[in-house]
Amino acid sequence: MMERCALRSSGAGDQGMDTDPGSRRIEELEAENARLRAENESLKAEVQSLRQLVKQLQERIEGSKNWNGPRRGRQRPSDAKTMTFSGVLVSDCLTSYENLPFTMHKCYAHHLKAIAQARDRKPEDQRSFFHELTALLRSAMAVDRLRYDLPPPAFVRIRQHLETRADVLLGPTRKDPDEERIANRLRKRRQWLFTFLDHPGVEATNNRAERALRPAVIARKLSCGNKTDRGKRTWEILTSLAATCHQRGQDLVEHLRAYLLLPPNPQPIAR
Repeated sequence: MMERCALRSSGAGDQGMDTDPGSRRIEELEAENARLRAENESLKAEVQSLRQLVKQLQERIEGSKNWNGPRRGRQRPSDAKTMTFSGVLVSDCLTSYENLPFTMHKCYAHHLKAIAQARDRKPEDQRSFFHELTALLRSAMAVDRLRYDLPPPAFVRIRQHLETRADVLLGPTRKDPDEERIANRLRKRRQWLFTFLDHPGVEATNNRAERALRPAVIARKLSCGNKTDRGKRTWEILTSLAATCHQRGQDLVEHLRAYLLLPPNPQPIAR
C-alpha cells in the first residue's frame, strides 16, 4: 500500500498535475503588475493630454495666443515704431501703453478710483491729501466743460494754475505710505496729467472706449477666443465695423450688403 502511494506521488509531475501554489501566486502577481503598468502608462498619457488642453485654454482665455496679441503687461508691440497715429491715446496706466510713441492722456476714471480706494482706508482726519487730489482732477474736468464759455486768456490762466497746483501736491515725498503710493502713481504720469485740456474733443476718461469694448470682452469670455489667427482677424474686422456703424447710426447689414452680393453664375449647376 505504501509503495503504491509513493509511485502515485512520484508520477504526479509526469502526468501534468497542478504545480506548487507559491509558483502560481507569483505568476498571478506578475500578470497583475503588467496590467497595472499598462494602466499607469495610459493614465500618464491622459494627464499629459489634459495638461496641454488646460494650457491651451488658459492661453486663449488670457489672450496670450489668439486674441488681439499678447496678454496685458509690459510688452511693446513689435511694430510700434512703424505705427502711425496722429490723435491722442487715452488709456489706463498699463505700462505697455506708456511705451508707445504717441501723444497720450491717462484716464481720470482710473486715477479717481485709485485715489478713492486709498482714501477709504484712512480715518476721516487723514483724508485731506486724497480730497485735494480729487478736487484737482475734477477741477480740470470742469475747466474742460467750460472751455468754450471762458475767454482764451482766462482758460490759459486756469490751465497754468492747475499745473502749479499739481506741482505743489506731487512735488514733496509723502510720509504716509498710501499717500506716497498715489502721489507716485501721478508723478510717473505727470506729463500726461492734463493732455486732454490741450486737445479739444479729447475726453478726460476712456469710459467710452471701455463701454465699446465690453461686448467683445464678453464674447471672448464666453467663447474662450478664436481658434485660428484668421478667425481672430475676421472677428476684429467685423466687430470694428459693427461698432463704427453703431456710432454713425448706420445699419451694419445694409453697409455690407454691396460687398456680400454674389454675381450671377452663368454656368448651370451640375447635377
